[in-house]
Amino acid sequence: MASLILIPGLVSDQHIWRHAVKALANYNSIIADVSQTTSIAGIATQILAQNKGQLYVAGHSMGGIIAVEIYRQAPERVEKLALLNSSMMPQMDGEAAYRQSMIDRVNKGGIDALANNWLPNLVHKSRHDDADFMAEISNSIMAADAKIHEKQNNALLNRPDGYLTIEKITCPTLVLAARQDKLCRVSENEDMASKINNSQLVIVEDCAHFAPLERPDAVNQALKDWLCA
Repeated sequence: MASLILIPGLVSDQHIWRHAVKALANYNSIIADVSQTTSIAGIATQILAQNKGQLYVAGHSMGGIIAVEIYRQAPERVEKLALLNSSMMPQMDGEAAYRQSMIDRVNKGGIDALANNWLPNLVHKSRHDDADFMAEISNSIMAADAKIHEKQNNALLNRPDGYLTIEKITCPTLVLAARQDKLCRVSENEDMASKINNSQLVIVEDCAHFAPLERPDAVNQALKDWLCA
């Protein structure tokens, strides 16, 4: 059986996949370490070197960009691909200044400054009053540090144009979006799915950017359907 590679996103770790790992216990799940990211291409190369043989590759947010880069580098090894709450857009106008402002804020105020200012916009409003849930995500982010945050943002600023790759994807591909995700919008994911020949689009309702934690039942069912396709 192919190894199932689960790739976290920006300042994220294995915690984002904790529900999925339990739900997909029959698979050989490996959570990639992206804490040393200096470039999208570099981390993709590292994942391929560390995991031999055939792969099922799933990425959340920045992890989806890395997943597509893995496919670009070794399409013959990727049997299935899943892109959750992700985006393939190249660098946008004003993005460099925005990311630098985030880097400056975290370097000055610590990673908790990011958790306090960034998370509310990326979590569905229905969960804002759930103190345990918000603490869970916040604590996961705060496991990172300012250096990791800066490296990953610089890697994203120099990310490849994923659209040049997704049109070449032929393996079964899950594109999962969340209805209230302000960062990676449904319309963009619909466009991504339309450009991948063998894709399935799933839209999770009442959910924002952290779908694997916000709506684990819906996400895990989509992942099971993808793996069994």
